[in-house]
Amino acid sequence: MVSADAMAVSDAAKTELDGQHTDHLVSVTEEDDRDLLKLGYRAVLARGWGTFDNFACSFSALYCIGGIRVLFYIALSNGGPAAL
Repeated sequence: MVSADAMAVSDAAKTELDGQHTDHLVSVTEEDDRDLLKLGYRAVLARGWGTFDNFACSFSALYCIGGIRVLFYIALSNGGPAAL
């Protein structure tokens, strides 16, 4: 386990290393959040896999595997090992 003191030291070191880049990113993020609030939205990043997402990912992976199999079949049928 990491102690709270060690985490505070590592956070301070990270802030020193990041310098201005971190400050700019924080200000841009806060500005974006304010703009969204003005429009009546909350800044929320929801990530999750639904049933359709899972099916689509599986289908695309299987399609690639099937496509590779067909390409090897065509290459071996028409040119033999030299075609690969």
